[in-house]
Amino acid sequence: LKNKLQNKRQTYTQELTQIESRLATLSDLSSSQKLQKDLLQKSAIYPNSELTEQYEQIEREIHLFIELFQLVPMGSLTTLAICQEKLTKLNQWRETVSPLSSPIQEQLDIIIQDVEASQTQMLERKRQHSQAWLRGIEAETQEIQTLEDRQKLAHALRLLKKIAEEKSQHQSYLTSQEQETLEQIEEQYKETQILILFGQLSQEQQQKLYTKLADYLSP
Repeated sequence: LKNKLQNKRQTYTQELTQIESRLATLSDLSSSQKLQKDLLQKSAIYPNSELTEQYEQIEREIHLFIELFQLVPMGSLTTLAICQEKLTKLNQWRETVSPLSSPIQEQLDIIIQDVEASQTQMLERKRQHSQAWLRGIEAETQEIQTLEDRQKLAHALRLLKKIAEEKSQHQSYLTSQEQETLEQIEEQYKETQILILFGQLSQEQQQKLYTKLADYLSP
């Protein structure tokens, strides 16, 4: 009977050690939940035994793995804002549950690196898209320069409207030099618009406008 009990104890110890060794292999929510299920199936064996502390530690570790993977579900990194939100939550979670075991810390580091990589890729795509948009604006300015004044005015108005409507989507992804280029284009075509409209006035109307502007600009 004594040998039988010793064999059982040895078997239980080995089984628990095997489950513990699987902690280092956890890489997603599914594998963590599977390990949790395997551990729960043995929950009646370990309470009030010499293995209780080890069992409870493994149980806590698995729970933390599940919490971690639930913070960043697969396929959830769809926008820059979501990436930033996930990074904030991951760092807050780390502060809440620290200290972490090596397997959990390693997995947390991997997840953070993945989120940051996704964030970098999205940001680069945004930059490329915004740079292409600016190149399109520059191409339109070249085309406008070849037009007669009447056509030039209509195209300049359309271009300014396009910039006004779409600038907010792109400006933050442009370099400071590219932002300066965009501002110069806006100023250029506002000026073009004014000059063309002014040129369409009669000499008398131009003179009246001169007078009004002089009054407006006088200190």
